[in-house]
Amino acid sequence: MASYVAALCLVSVTGCESSFRAVSPTAASVALKFAQELPRIPGLVPIATPETLPVVSASPLPSAAPVTTDFLLYVANGTQNTISTFKVNAVTGLSAYVGSYASGTTPYVLAVHPSGKYVYALNINSNDISAYQVSASGALAPISMPVKAGIAADSAPTHIAISPNGKFVYVTLTNAPDATCLPLGKVSAFRVSDTDGSLSGPTQVATGCYPHSVVLEPSGKFAYAVNYLANSISAYSVHPTNGALSPIPAVSTSGAAVDTPFVLANPDNGPRIATPHPNGKFLYVNYEWTDQIGAFQINANGSLSHIVDVAFGMPGAAGGGLQLDPSGENLYDTNRGEHKVSRYAVSVTTGVPSFREEIAAGAFPSAIAFDPLGRWAFTASGTANEIVNFKMTAGVLSAPRSFVPGPVFIDAAATYNTWFVSTGPIPASP
Repeated sequence: MASYVAALCLVSVTGCESSFRAVSPTAASVALKFAQELPRIPGLVPIATPETLPVVSASPLPSAAPVTTDFLLYVANGTQNTISTFKVNAVTGLSAYVGSYASGTTPYVLAVHPSGKYVYALNINSNDISAYQVSASGALAPISMPVKAGIAADSAPTHIAISPNGKFVYVTLTNAPDATCLPLGKVSAFRVSDTDGSLSGPTQVATGCYPHSVVLEPSGKFAYAVNYLANSISAYSVHPTNGALSPIPAVSTSGAAVDTPFVLANPDNGPRIATPHPNGKFLYVNYEWTDQIGAFQINANGSLSHIVDVAFGMPGAAGGGLQLDPSGENLYDTNRGEHKVSRYAVSVTTGVPSFREEIAAGAFPSAIAFDPLGRWAFTASGTANEIVNFKMTAGVLSAPRSFVPGPVFIDAAATYNTWFVSTGPIPASP
């Protein structure tokens, strides 16, 4: 039976993802790449090696909470159309299953409100967003009926993110482009109710071809959409009142202004996932087609300047989730093709990442998530249908142990995939 994609998220301010390797983006390869993405598009038949889901998301502690405070882990079960939650012991890292809760069709990506009070699931085959209120126990309760991810004929959503202040939610829509990359994608911006977490809107802005993910930097003033088939990154300023996005010019390596979006120098990159540095100075993007990670400087106006491209620790790794640990000193990329996680040391002054090591992470790991204090890491091992938990010591991952992510659908012949992660505090009891 065909499966779709999963996402791993520790409760937070961003969201999750998946895909296959590709070749040079000539007209033929672009068409091939688009064909490989078809399993995500509602109403279309999956190709030979489809993807499936668990999404994982973990909810951390408030900054003033004692280090013994537990946090929550969320898993989106795409073939079962449910969201599972787990309570994780902050000292031992062991997880206890809380429950599973109905979602829309094929939940693919999760975003968690910074307060930990609300969780949002992007359902890619019903083209909508499910919103939940989170209790102190980790149980989920629907806030309202699912909200459509776009307007009118908008389709094929890929990613969801929430602003650092919790006021806005953003969704990328590919709109199922043809081999000429038309129609272009969009980002939908929703307002979050201060009262109950419900969503209203959206306003929209255009992106490049096939926006694969969207992320906001820590101040919440700027957002970035990664255009997978356009080989570019769109940069936007965020309106502080209504959350609407406005394109801002990119900056070339020579310092000259160029049209937005920022087009990558190598047309074969296949940019996929972006993650911002906690200091707000740098943005990192993994390139699936060339097995690299790109480092960019975030300028004062939100535009990007390219710093360096660094090769994956192992060629042919098919990078999946990309995430920095809470310290910002370690960058991790899940190597689905090699079943490992690569760690890169990051200079907090120059932003340059340097490869350090790889560690086995279960079969086909596609996302990585952390608790807010950087003590535990989690990867989703899709083909083995398990979550792998690591102890973290100064960024080094060790002592892996696995557990089954609740009563999720298991298809031994399917390939599971997960996006990256986000973190946020566990809600306080009323």
